[in-house]
Amino acid sequence: MSPVLRHSLLTALAAAALVLGIRSFLPATTPPVQAFAALADPAMVVVAEAGPGFYGVERNEQSRWSWSGGEAVLRLRRPGFDGSPHSLRLSFLLHSTAPRTLTIRYGDFIIWRGAVEAQRTPVVIPWLTLTGPEAELVFTSDRPGEILPDGNDPRPLAFALYDLVLTRAE
Repeated sequence: MSPVLRHSLLTALAAAALVLGIRSFLPATTPPVQAFAALADPAMVVVAEAGPGFYGVERNEQSRWSWSGGEAVLRLRRPGFDGSPHSLRLSFLLHSTAPRTLTIRYGDFIIWRGAVEAQRTPVVIPWLTLTGPEAELVFTSDRPGEILPDGNDPRPLAFALYDLVLTRAE
């Protein structure tokens, strides 16, 4: 092997090792494929996943969303839970096939209730304290889902949750 070729290969290997080393120290900012969102903060890691009642997370280059037929659970998981409580801020959009009222509960507490229509409705939950390794937010609609008249989707649709963002509550 010529010295020039050997030097080129060693340089390429060193560059690859450097890139892999840097990537291993950076927080994961892309949520897992079937998650709405993820927060990788030095103090905590939280993954928001579609639970029962959501049809699964759909996505394109700009958005992540999931439809529900009327009641659905958003799971907030804390991998590596260390026993300490942490507070989150959640922001997202809600969209409906027809006007309806949605309620979001955390345990016995109503943390949001409002009218949702065809235009996406912004929702902010400014302070949600997670005390365990997992929490569930239950979304309910006052009306059941409907199959759309165009027949392009066989699922009964009530509402969709779009573009969830998790941040630390300040």
